[in-house]
Amino acid sequence: MLDIWTIAPSKWGVKIESNTKVLSARSKEWRYSNHDGRLSFSATRMVTDQTAFEMEERFKSNALGEWWVPMFDQMDVHDSIPAGTDTLTVSPHHRYVVGGDVVVSNGLLGEHNTVQSITGNQLVLAAPITGTYTRSMCGGIPYVAPAVRCISTGLKRDISFTATVFTIGFVAIETMDAPSPTYDQYGGLSVIPDGAQKLDGFGGGITQRHAVLDDGFGNYEVAQVETYQRERNLITFDVFNKDIAAVVYDWLLSQHGKDVPFWLPTWRQDLTIAAPAGIGDSVISVSNTVTDTLSIVGQDLMIWEGATRIYVKVTNAALSGGNIVLSITPNLPVAIGAGAKISKLKKVRLDSNEIDIDFIPSGQMVTEISVVEVVE
Repeated sequence: MLDIWTIAPSKWGVKIESNTKVLSARSKEWRYSNHDGRLSFSATRMVTDQTAFEMEERFKSNALGEWWVPMFDQMDVHDSIPAGTDTLTVSPHHRYVVGGDVVVSNGLLGEHNTVQSITGNQLVLAAPITGTYTRSMCGGIPYVAPAVRCISTGLKRDISFTATVFTIGFVAIETMDAPSPTYDQYGGLSVIPDGAQKLDGFGGGITQRHAVLDDGFGNYEVAQVETYQRERNLITFDVFNKDIAAVVYDWLLSQHGKDVPFWLPTWRQDLTIAAPAGIGDSVISVSNTVTDTLSIVGQDLMIWEGATRIYVKVTNAALSGGNIVLSITPNLPVAIGAGAKISKLKKVRLDSNEIDIDFIPSGQMVTEISVVEVVE
């Protein structure tokens, strides 16, 4: 029987590691992902002397063994969990799966169980709870959480006069199955979510790849390495809702590191609607603010108005009076008003095979990822 790490941290860190091989040519790149994401965790908590002793002894008792480790970012807190309980109310996020492992605990004692069924926010366990879980010393609260089978990678401590800060590392034994993307889809790829709701903005710029060659006599020549200019951006997710954090977390897993491209809107008003358009229309009129209409042809756009998101590709652009008429595909699925905004979509991928995520168990999630434009 595996031991259970029950002590909830004040800070919970997750690292997603993938292995993507990238082959580049001057005008294209090929990417191959070798396996799903490997997960490692770090649990940090400040404790008093007596609790510190208990944590150290607990860790040393199974330093080389396996543990059931709760996914503390997704734990569901209860006032109490009596013995004999077999049904628990949980948040309707999709981290729980039928047949999946869970831990029920109060931060001090705990037990492992599995999920028999899920209906709405009701989780039915495969067997009734054997213990009674109420609030414990040091603020321990009863909870249920999805669990991962792990081995420990070590314990780090920082001792001060009044308290000790522990950080305990774990690594998941199995790789995490990548879920289906839960964001909007356009052309088979996911679109990054609303910047106002889930992002803390992004920044970056355009880079140009070239090599400077010295012929040995003081003259230099610029040699092109790539035939296109890449956009590079830095995105910060700053999420305060546990269920949204679960969606972002699953989306990061589904990217397989550098392997899978996705769409990144600028979230600017790149083009201005000049006139309303109706459902089924194949053209939209925008204000003429572009010196070269041909530069718009082939662009992928997001039209957004309120909660509505429409994704289209421009197939033709023609001047009409003081405006530009854009032919689009597919046709508009809904009508759009003159107040709608149009943002350019950029096809990008993650620019790292390692993603670090920091959680506070109450729901906050912060992660910063770098992305780079791809041309395919």
